[in-house]
Amino acid sequence: MANEACDSCDENGNILYQDPQVTPLGCYVFDNSSVIDTFNGLATLNSPKRPGLVFNDPYTYQIRMNLGHCLKRCIDFKFNYGALEGGVNCRYGYANALQSYIKDDDKKCNMYCTTATFTGNVTYPCGGKDAYTVYKVAVHLNYTPPYNITLEEKLDIMHNVNKDKIKYSRYKGC
Repeated sequence: MANEACDSCDENGNILYQDPQVTPLGCYVFDNSSVIDTFNGLATLNSPKRPGLVFNDPYTYQIRMNLGHCLKRCIDFKFNYGALEGGVNCRYGYANALQSYIKDDDKKCNMYCTTATFTGNVTYPCGGKDAYTVYKVAVHLNYTPPYNITLEEKLDIMHNVNKDKIKYSRYKGC
């Protein structure tokens, strides 16, 4: 039975995405000689001025992770790169994201994820064990973000909704 709360779902309740139509940059592994992990975009969103609003890195969605889901979140938070590891872990980074990563053999990224799209299912590489399939994120011409706000404004709104459960008691999230 279709998910009645979803305007864009298939008959199984899976959210339908635009086909990302992206080509992976390749398979990358962390350079163990690096001091910091530069594919840490989500961790950079955490701030002491917004206690309680926590972004886990990596972003994990065990049941329904797919490239469309991963990259949409990447675009929503204005990152330059999205990467999938092990088919369930999605990480994000800015322009320097690949600085602490080494390009490896594409065979190491041997997992695939299927994305339900408006035109049918599509399959894309989504990493491997300790290996990331990396994608450069680009906003398609036909995509218009819902609101023209800065990332800081968006995070503040999310924090305020999260902390004031009485005022926003009916809000269930997006």
